[in-house]
Amino acid sequence: MYWRHFVEPGSGRPKIEYFDDLVSRIRSRVKGWLGKLISFGGRITLIQSVLTASTIHILASSPVPRIVLQCIASLLASFLWNAGQERRHHWVRWSAICRPSNEGGLGLRSLSQIMEGLRAKLAWRFWEQDSMWARFMASKYGHPSGTSALPSSGSALWSRIQPLVLLLRSRVVWILGSGMLKISHMFLDKDFSIDLAGFSVKDIMEDPGKLSRCPEDVQESLSQVRLKEGSKDRLVWSDSASGRFSPAGFLAAIYPAQGGRDFEWLWVPWLPRKIGGFLWRLLNNAIPVDTRIQGQGIPLCSKCRCCNLPVCETVDHLFITSDIARSVWIPMARRQTSGYIFILVEVVMASVRPSEAWMVRLLPQFMVKRPLSREDSLAIESLRLPVLPSPIGRVRWIAWDPGPGLTLNVDGSSGLKGASGVGVVRGVSGEPKLLFATRFSDSYSSVAAEFGAALEGFRLAREHGLQVMEMQSDSKVLVDALRGEGDCPWSCEYVFRDILKEMNGVRVVHLLREANRVADRLASFGLDAGSLVAVSPQMFSLEVREALRWDSLRFSHLGRSFLARRNEDEREIHM
Repeated sequence: MYWRHFVEPGSGRPKIEYFDDLVSRIRSRVKGWLGKLISFGGRITLIQSVLTASTIHILASSPVPRIVLQCIASLLASFLWNAGQERRHHWVRWSAICRPSNEGGLGLRSLSQIMEGLRAKLAWRFWEQDSMWARFMASKYGHPSGTSALPSSGSALWSRIQPLVLLLRSRVVWILGSGMLKISHMFLDKDFSIDLAGFSVKDIMEDPGKLSRCPEDVQESLSQVRLKEGSKDRLVWSDSASGRFSPAGFLAAIYPAQGGRDFEWLWVPWLPRKIGGFLWRLLNNAIPVDTRIQGQGIPLCSKCRCCNLPVCETVDHLFITSDIARSVWIPMARRQTSGYIFILVEVVMASVRPSEAWMVRLLPQFMVKRPLSREDSLAIESLRLPVLPSPIGRVRWIAWDPGPGLTLNVDGSSGLKGASGVGVVRGVSGEPKLLFATRFSDSYSSVAAEFGAALEGFRLAREHGLQVMEMQSDSKVLVDALRGEGDCPWSCEYVFRDILKEMNGVRVVHLLREANRVADRLASFGLDAGSLVAVSPQMFSLEVREALRWDSLRFSHLGRSFLARRNEDEREIHM
């Protein structure tokens, strides 16, 4: 690593001159792009990938003064609007630009937030206690999971990360492996007696006497824990489904959405960034038309240069009702062929409409739903517009395909009525052997209900003497986790371990929702009826019985498929 990425340590608070090299390097980069024909979208990319990235090392290692951050932000804003040339007006505030794209910004992060996220990463490492630095800091200031309060004073680094350490306290969760973690470190908000606080979770779980002395909610939580010998206890970030901590995820959790217009559709991969950048400026009224210039206090006689008659130049008039604009839009609207260009025109027109309802109504049409005609293809090619393939995909008739023996189909759902996990065990000919619906607590998500349904299905099949040969589910997360091709959500880790114990040479297959109609109908029934186990479908709703009958007759349903075929998508798992 180059030494220029670091500043002179000095003594006391860092001085502004320590960061002159950082500011000069950013200024020289901007000057090196002078005279370059870089579009607005290209400048956004350069700010994200080059200019902001060049500050990461110093922001992570040094407390950069606020005035230095403001100076760098001024250089970035000047490059965005001025392209490094003559001074121009900044039509949108930099604070509004540094907002997520789904809130109307450009997806940039302010340097102060980036520095806070990098400090939070250090605080996370202090919580993990996996490095020599973390263990040294714990020996000096105390363990983050300890019962004693952490001191607020100390070294300059500790003073910066100590508030973040306390902030992470409510957002960390321990997933136990071998269970060697201390019981007091796992339940941070509980007060244990001195003789219990030093024992590990494994010792508490193996000793009924010690377990009975714990609070009732702790006993209930430990009843759901499944230890795994030889596995390490790990810390997970509760605001992430995977449990992995990242500075970006931390900032998204700490700074919730503030509302605003969703502009994520401007940055789809197939749309050039220069077009997306222009539409963003159009949506934010950041086009320097005459009325916008007059709004800045500059006296100006307005006349639209796209019209023969003198008309005041506004954004709506310039892009929709001017003579040149009408000569472009009206012939396209009269054609009414495949709709690609007409839909694109509708989106552009919706972009300058003040009504949000109008924009919401037209945005779903942004995707092409009909094939292109030859005339449209030639027109798009001449305009150099990207051609988006139809999202309809491969349309085909989909039928349920049973496994070689007994097949278990599971599904899960959650809503205002709670969560439910359901399943059905059927033979090769489609005859039902076992049907069940299980209600879960309201805290269960749809993914957690899918995992719970799989576990309940294997347990009930074993209790009824049924040997399941294949499990089918339309949940990609569940199937990938059981195959070992994806990560298991941290909230389902203990249920996942129980499922692996129940499986014995079972093949796991992912299928489309149209082929999982029986389980889908059972999920709707389970939310209303509650828990139920039966060997006959007569106790279930008419929709469930009809779906069973159609599957036994191998009736096909029309559906869309973007996935590989069944023989390419299945894989055996032997536990």
